[in-house]
Amino acid sequence: IPSEVSNYGTTYEVTYVYEEAFASWKNAISFTLPNTIKTIGEFAFSECTSMDNLTLPESVELIGANAFEKCLRMVTVNVSNTVKEIGEKAFFACTDLGTVTFANNSVLNKIADNAFLDCTSLFKITIPGSVSDLGEGVFKNCTGLKDVTFGDDSKITKLKDSTFEDCEK
Repeated sequence: IPSEVSNYGTTYEVTYVYEEAFASWKNAISFTLPNTIKTIGEFAFSECTSMDNLTLPESVELIGANAFEKCLRMVTVNVSNTVKEIGEKAFFACTDLGTVTFANNSVLNKIADNAFLDCTSLFKITIPGSVSDLGEGVFKNCTGLKDVTFGDDSKITKLKDSTFEDCEK
């Protein structure tokens, strides 16, 4: 994805991956996002079933709803320290997703409802201390989840009933 595009002699910085921009690109293995991207729109990479990992540039602030849903082969996600919000069902049914790593000094404050719903291979996660809003069913049906750590300065005071529903381990 380029960092800028030109149209009729005017150059524009690329700051947004539009809704459904790459949805269902089933053969795409990886994407390189420029350091100008601030928002990943809803369903932007949904059902990119061959994509195997993702590193978000330090410019990304928002991961939209369903942005990476059903990216079945995605194994790791590295979330930069500038991401403020992970949208609803952002990683829904990423069944091979085993690890999610948040950068040091994270400013993440919201993980929306069902963000990691049905991520059955997710086994370990550390929720940054900056998170104050952990939605409904965030880890519901994460049947492989064994280890959850909350950052030292965690702002979470109460978990919703469905946060870890059907997390057998």
